[in-house]
Amino acid sequence: MGKGKGFFLLTLASTACASAFAGAIVIYELNVFSGLDKLSYARLWCDGCFISAVFFLGAGILVAVKRNGGFDSINYAFSQLAKRFWRPAKNSVDKKNQSYLEYVRQRHADGKKSPHPAIMISGGIMLLASFILLALA
Repeated sequence: MGKGKGFFLLTLASTACASAFAGAIVIYELNVFSGLDKLSYARLWCDGCFISAVFFLGAGILVAVKRNGGFDSINYAFSQLAKRFWRPAKNSVDKKNQSYLEYVRQRHADGKKSPHPAIMISGGIMLLASFILLALA
């Protein structure tokens, strides 16, 4: 399977999850607000798509920030704090004097790519759907 096909399938799967989440919100709102007219159904789907878009766009942004090193300083601080309180085993290599730059290089040495573009694309699709449903409602 090529890179393009894998990315497409990942985007399709995350969009299906976002749609299922929007559908669950609509079902919940239908149970809470009974006796709605047909115009209100478009509003319910608009709400569901917008909430789903906010969750997926927010998750994609957080993953992108984490992957690009936005939380490295917090992780480094907590790892150094933990090393102060827990003693390493006698046979382990002590990295007590590891600098922040060494920590960041080691942390990002794997070169992994995260799926945040696919998550953000599906969130954008849901946001577009909510704007279209808002115009229809």
